[in-house]
Amino acid sequence: MRAVTADLVVHLPDQDDNATTAALRDITRALQAHLSAHPPADYTAEILAGNWPPPEPDVIGLGGIDGYGEHWTNATFTMRPYYYGDCTCGQADLIEQWSDANPHAPECTQTTIAQLQIRYSGKEFDAHFEQLKNQLAIPDDGAMWHCTCGIEATYQHLKEQHSPTCEQFAPNFVYHSTGAEIRWYKWIGRDMEITGDLPDDFGTQCLRSLGLRR
Repeated sequence: MRAVTADLVVHLPDQDDNATTAALRDITRALQAHLSAHPPADYTAEILAGNWPPPEPDVIGLGGIDGYGEHWTNATFTMRPYYYGDCTCGQADLIEQWSDANPHAPECTQTTIAQLQIRYSGKEFDAHFEQLKNQLAIPDDGAMWHCTCGIEATYQHLKEQHSPTCEQFAPNFVYHSTGAEIRWYKWIGRDMEITGDLPDDFGTQCLRSLGLRR
């Protein structure tokens, strides 16, 4: 897990028993119980069809039954499970169009790497790529995307311009009073990032907003 502030990124152990993960799982369990007892109005059709409340799953994923979060928002917090789909704000289509119209320069390292990928594969490509890295002193970190014409920097900037509401990049949890955001990969606690000020008692406050704590 990573705790992120404006000037500091702290890498924390990726463990299931840390306080933030435990609080998020508590909130998930509370929401599951709350939604089963008080389904939203738009679930009426599901209720009439006999699909609500949902049956217990036959197979529980690696995150556990309480490890994926629930769709919920109120004045205190917003929660949403990890999103597996594509961009929903249109920025990905704009980036694709821009990329098609703005190829790397002929002399760019990316062009050379692309040519190597066309000519070679497997261990043969690895050997030629390693030779190119040594020849041009390309750092190991991000070597495959090393660009010397500026296109990659612009591409990365465009990737940061997705709408705040884009499902692909929206946080999985927002604590509204401080604006703190939490993101995880697939399930709660995995490669988790916290941005902003998350109070120690955020879990208690979220449960209180559901009428479960005084």
